[in-house]
Amino acid sequence: VVASCTLTSVAFFMDENSRSSASLHNASFPHFREIGSSIKQLGGDLARASSALSTSSLSYCSDDEKPKKKNYLPQLYIYDHCPFCVRARMIFGLKSIKHNLVFMSSDDWDTPEGLVGKKVAPILEIKHEDGKDEVMPESMDIVWRIDNDPKYGQPLLKGKPELREDLAQWMKDTRDLFRRALHTRHVMVPLPEFQFRSAREVFIQRHPLAEPSDYNENYYNSALVEEMNQKLLELDAMIFSPECCTDGGLSYDDIAVFGKLRSVTLIRGIKIPPKMKAYIESMSE
Repeated sequence: VVASCTLTSVAFFMDENSRSSASLHNASFPHFREIGSSIKQLGGDLARASSALSTSSLSYCSDDEKPKKKNYLPQLYIYDHCPFCVRARMIFGLKSIKHNLVFMSSDDWDTPEGLVGKKVAPILEIKHEDGKDEVMPESMDIVWRIDNDPKYGQPLLKGKPELREDLAQWMKDTRDLFRRALHTRHVMVPLPEFQFRSAREVFIQRHPLAEPSDYNENYYNSALVEEMNQKLLELDAMIFSPECCTDGGLSYDDIAVFGKLRSVTLIRGIKIPPKMKAYIESMSE
């Protein structure tokens, strides 16, 4: 088999003089004559087939041979701890949309700046078939963009990307509390964005706390946990049901509220009210 394959290759690429030499060689080795005759016949068959193909129309092919369109998945650049990144991730989960997650390191400037010109998260990147890239930051803009894309079905969220006034006020009132109670714990958890000491140091530098500003002091401050428990009771009264924060179904309120609540389970000693616990578990599915 090896001999016939080798000879076949030679026969197709030799010039006329070489072919004469090959004939003399075959004459010297009678057991190659039959192989040489087969090669000659094969060459004639291929020549006739080649001629037929050159005059045939190849304007169609089977379904299996048709070039398939590239299916680019949306790509989200995020930090795992970030409540705004949770917002963007939620709409993909709620609508069961396949996507890629890229966890950026906290000390990585190049990736976000290369995409949108500044160090922010989340960032959505969508590659289109025409070769153009669509890139956008801002969590609620991303949620609206995906929820209202006909490619992913009918819009799921009710209302507009605006919070109920009572929820917006609660978030404003608890902003400093959440920073003290959660930022100090995020950097102690082996999250993707904090895998390097330099990444943790960058995060602490970029997220300073008012006095008392020491991260360790705030981490061990039990008064913060007690205050958090009280604030969670206030929010619990604002939650409509385990399925949705606001009467009428899933809305942008849920996107914001769950994004805020996702990390509270990191706090030892936290007391999550029953209705809120059911809500968190429902949104986590």
